[in-house]
Amino acid sequence: MQPLNARRIFRLACCLLLCTNTLVASVLWAERRRLTALLTPDAAVAAQMQRILPAAILGIIGDGQVAVLGGLLRAAGRQGTGALLYLTSYWGVGLPLGITLGFWLDWGALGLWMGVASATALQAVFVHTWAALRLDWGREVLRSQANIDQMLDSHGGAAAQPLAAGGEEAEERGGGVTQPLLGGRA
Repeated sequence: MQPLNARRIFRLACCLLLCTNTLVASVLWAERRRLTALLTPDAAVAAQMQRILPAAILGIIGDGQVAVLGGLLRAAGRQGTGALLYLTSYWGVGLPLGITLGFWLDWGALGLWMGVASATALQAVFVHTWAALRLDWGREVLRSQANIDQMLDSHGGAAAQPLAAGGEEAEERGGGVTQPLLGGRA
């Protein structure tokens, strides 16, 4: 894979998820009264759900981005960077903000949800910024290819090896169970 293609795929995934999650969020917002009526007959609970829904919607939009960004960090072998960003955004910002808004400022459940939504949004901003400013796509593509080659070499040059399920006749037909890339049973 070429670095420009990797970057395009990453951007496309982020854009598609942003569009999809925005559509889901829009439908949830437009149908919030029906949705809460389906989930509870209690008017007080429905009112609380409708009050919290904007924060949950913000969390949905951010969470989709975080899923793609987390995949980017894992693919780039930067799990430590991801852990530090997650720790900072959730435990350093989201939890204190949620506690402050929810309990000290008496926002209740809305404050707690605002903390979670803020942490998710902050995490997305952190990783997008990191990818834009610090990620060398050419080096990452070469590094990923080297990791794949190393895994293939450690498995005898094949990503999947047929196991004995189904006997020799299954192997002749091309059937049988395959071994996952990292070993173990499927």
